[in-house]
Amino acid sequence: MALYREKVDWLELGVCLIFFTTPIESVAIPFWGGSLSLVKLSSIFLLIMWVFHGARLDVNKIIATFSLLSVYALASVTWAINPDAALNRVLTFLVPTILVCSIVSLKLNSKENFKYIMYAYIAGCLILAFNGYITRGEILEAALYGEMERVTALGQNQNEMQLLLNVGASIILILIKAEYRLWRIILYWIIIIFFSFVMLTTGSRTGLIVLIAILVIYALDNKSKLALLIPFFLLSGIFIYEHLSEGIIQRFIETGSSIREGDLTNRVQIWKHGIEAFQQENMFLGVGYLNFPDLINKYYGYSVASHNSFLSAIVCLGFLGCFFFYKIIFDIIKYTYKIYKLERTGMVFLIVTPVLITITTIEAQFRRWVFLLAIVLFKYYQLCRNQQLSQTPNENT
Repeated sequence: MALYREKVDWLELGVCLIFFTTPIESVAIPFWGGSLSLVKLSSIFLLIMWVFHGARLDVNKIIATFSLLSVYALASVTWAINPDAALNRVLTFLVPTILVCSIVSLKLNSKENFKYIMYAYIAGCLILAFNGYITRGEILEAALYGEMERVTALGQNQNEMQLLLNVGASIILILIKAEYRLWRIILYWIIIIFFSFVMLTTGSRTGLIVLIAILVIYALDNKSKLALLIPFFLLSGIFIYEHLSEGIIQRFIETGSSIREGDLTNRVQIWKHGIEAFQQENMFLGVGYLNFPDLINKYYGYSVASHNSFLSAIVCLGFLGCFFFYKIIFDIIKYTYKIYKLERTGMVFLIVTPVLITITTIEAQFRRWVFLLAIVLFKYYQLCRNQQLSQTPNENT
């Protein structure tokens, strides 16, 4: 029948499953008498399909950087403050993530496949957003009262949730750019408004900044439509504003004063303690992969994440090892710019901007989406470049 493909590509399905589960990766489901997170289940499925497809790996510049990072992170176990924790994070997160990225890279070989992973990711974001909408009361309460433990939505805290939903909105904006069917365009904008509302109800001030940034980028890339976009953005903003609680609105209003006073949910104090403690350790080698909380606990008696990827990288990996993580971030920026030069559209910045802003507030070394983004950008650049090269001879004949 026409509804079915002659042959199902199960490895391709596994790759789509990776992107589908990324927004909801912490969800646990019953498995053999216990429970297993979706990220692990999707990775296991991908690995099984990979074995049946010949167990071939795609080795490229990005994967090479990932591998060097993992080697250094593994070596850091020998001098880490908490070697057991460092080893566990390398073996249970870093190594599997690199393997998954290498397998994913095999299937990012056509623009059709890129669309598949985009749709899969949006589907995952819809589940996250609906859950966030249902539990928004609890999330709001956690955001307004800093002394309380921050409530998560399907395992994602407010800052990570805003990133995932903003990236989802960015992907939809890219799809709108190429869409000509009115009903789909309307549907896409409804989803974007829904994502924006749910994200803002978490009280994430970083999310508000990111949302404004991607809307500005979209507007600048669609200057011919500004007469329609500006009124639409204003009306949508008014609608969302009317449905936000007074507490959330006040939280956003106080953002400017919080920045001026250096009170970013105690982050400035955390960064200060982290730098002071780091100066007492081996600054060249670092304190061990993802050992920032252990460093703070050693010197100040409490354990807390760094809330900054760049600080965490240099503290945990030292002046020597942080190069590998910084190289990943540099590659993300580099290939974004190269794609822009090839396609002459600023839409690619929509995906990267939320990530670059958010990694200043969370530890990205322990987030799979950073590695996936790097490999996606690299493979998309290769695809665009190869297509351009293949068309060049035809243009000269």
